[in-house]
Amino acid sequence: MELMKGLSKFGHEVHVICGKYKNNITPFQIFEKVWVYPLLNANPNCDEDLTLEQIIENIKVTQKLIEKIDIIVSVDRAFPIFTQKPILLILSTLSYHFSIRALLSLNYDKVIVLSRYLHNCIKHILYGTDKNTYEFCKVIPNGLNHTFYRPAAELHPVFNGYENTIKILFPHRADSRKGFKKAIDFLSYIKEQYNAYMFIPKQEFFTDNINFYNELLTYAKKLGVKDRIILHKWIPIEDLPMYFSSGDVVFNLSTLAEGFGLVVYESILCGTSVISTKCGALRDVTDELKGVWWLDHDYTMDDLISTFENAIINKNTTFQGRETIIVKYPIESMIKGYLNEIEGLVSKFSLKLYQAKNVELLPRTTKIGMPPWCYITKKENIYSDITGQVYPLKPKERDVITSCQKMGTRFLSDKDKRIIDKVLDKGILMYIPDNLGEVIR
Repeated sequence: MELMKGLSKFGHEVHVICGKYKNNITPFQIFEKVWVYPLLNANPNCDEDLTLEQIIENIKVTQKLIEKIDIIVSVDRAFPIFTQKPILLILSTLSYHFSIRALLSLNYDKVIVLSRYLHNCIKHILYGTDKNTYEFCKVIPNGLNHTFYRPAAELHPVFNGYENTIKILFPHRADSRKGFKKAIDFLSYIKEQYNAYMFIPKQEFFTDNINFYNELLTYAKKLGVKDRIILHKWIPIEDLPMYFSSGDVVFNLSTLAEGFGLVVYESILCGTSVISTKCGALRDVTDELKGVWWLDHDYTMDDLISTFENAIINKNTTFQGRETIIVKYPIESMIKGYLNEIEGLVSKFSLKLYQAKNVELLPRTTKIGMPPWCYITKKENIYSDITGQVYPLKPKERDVITSCQKMGTRFLSDKDKRIIDKVLDKGILMYIPDNLGEVIR
């Protein structure tokens, strides 16, 4: 959000293409010169659950929207089209299959990562390729808005009735690798000694997550601490400072390699101590970030209990950590870093295209052909393997298609072009590059 706001402030238009959920396909504006287009097919649980038909539809939508833009910025996903436009890939993590696929696609001109940790990982992964990490990979840490994330005096409504308890916050998405069960184990060990409760925001956007939380409660009941687990609604961004400030300690017991570790920084800015494993990029800052109590991944329950007691007693160290974050992670530096990379990449490509202006890099074809996943039935209909459907063709459509296969689309009337466009939208015909060669059937 801060990056998009910053880019618009410097006069750049930003067009965000994202997934559509619950038939929400209406474009909307979030800042001046920043528009959001929820047009892509998306599965909230896993990209791999998309059908081939949905993927092809996404590519078509994307192709139309990128025609008039200067640069493509893809976040944690492989951009699905090879294009003359410069592509900037932002990787916030390498812990998920989609981010690894994005990196290995090599379909980008530069990579921006959020930490030295990610940069070093990429340097090793891409060793032996033509991607020189010092040229193609740049570290730009997240900028944090310290005027927004700051200690708040008011108690968040979630904690009403729990004023005299120890409030442990566990503000993480529904992923078992975030250490939920370890935290519940901890509660079972201290339940007799401390009047402590654990507050977990529910990310109930998806069905799988509801099952996840039900399993957590079953596990907590088995250990006799179900009444100490407070599941509550997901916290909107505008309420996060009050929420973090209301807790006594934040747990981050992740085994997932963090690409940056945003929750840790936001908690410290709001004056609340954090107990965290040294996961991923957080290992880069273990010596400098005060207010965080670090655990190695081989910690015992006794280690966790001792660390918990120290964190509760020594809350004042978060103020030192807050000052470090303000100095090292200003939003202005992040925005300036992205502006330099974006404008530099656009200039570099403009020069490259100017120098090659007499060379047609991607020749536009007008030849229409049938993709290999389609064939003509004996009844002269077209069948698609992708959709599993038969597409009856009207006599006029057959005539126009036959003409296009022989002469291309260059000499079609406007009416006939509209007919061809409708057939192309079904995915049963496509433009065939002249240099594609013969399709082997």
